Amino acid sequence: MGGKRNLLRGKYNPTKMQRKIPNLQWTRLPGGKRVKICTRCLKKGRHLIAKI
Repeated sequence: MGGKRNLLRGKYNPTKMQRKIPNLQWTRLPGGKRVKICTRCLKKGRHLIAKI
């Protein structure tokens, strides 16, 4: 009997899944263009790598 029940919040407001939204921040590319990238990519320095 392996099931997962919906957790109840309040009286009758079932919540089962929470949507994961990335933490987007404005940053400048080396060319001067401004874009939004996630903080994980920002910390890894992926915005500094030039795309060909």
